[in-house]
Amino acid sequence: MDSFIAEQLKEAKFNHELTEKMKEKLIDLLFKYKNAFETEKEPLGAIIGHEVDINLSVEKPYPPLLRRPAYPASPRAIEAL
Repeated sequence: MDSFIAEQLKEAKFNHELTEKMKEKLIDLLFKYKNAFETEKEPLGAIIGHEVDINLSVEKPYPPLLRRPAYPASPRAIEAL
């Protein structure tokens, strides 16, 4: 189990303000309630019943942010360029 924890912690990103003691408490908490965070494929992961499907697409109709020009500029800004 310790090797698993060490492997997972290599990929984990903690807030830089957390002390080592706080990180240990967080890890203990995650493992204490691991059923809330695990999936079939990963020991710690999504909460069952709260899965989210995210579909990324650049097909029409475009999302509002993709409809904007790459570099919007006012006539004054264009002049300055």
